[in-house]
Amino acid sequence: MDTQIDRVYRWERVALPGVYWRIGQSRRMSLAQCRKLINRIYHDAEQENPPRIFDGRGSKIAFAKRNFSIHLPRLTRVKEIVIHETAHTLLYPIIIKYNREPHGPEFVALYIKLLHRYARYDYNELVKQAKLCGVDLLDI
Repeated sequence: MDTQIDRVYRWERVALPGVYWRIGQSRRMSLAQCRKLINRIYHDAEQENPPRIFDGRGSKIAFAKRNFSIHLPRLTRVKEIVIHETAHTLLYPIIIKYNREPHGPEFVALYIKLLHRYARYDYNELVKQAKLCGVDLLDI
């Protein structure tokens, strides 16, 4: 079950202005750039095995699988979406072990932290917007 997925997506549309309408424009990254960002996040988190990256051919949406792979169709290769999917793969061991929700409070807290560090979003503003959108997150 993923009870707050709709609230998280609504929050993203509010807090990450322009990400979704700009998909496919100049901010798009190459698959190699996506891989480099994911590897950097994993390195900084002291995680040894970054997920496998696939080009997402045949899909219009980005997604992470529990087999620790991330699929990134060309139109979704923007920093915020790559960070979203990377947050999922970082948390999958906890989600699986403790039966947590994929877009639950742990995910949102980590996602905000990663957006702040790697995409230079204002941490406090992201938290404020999340709370205004009714998104639950852990305080970290």
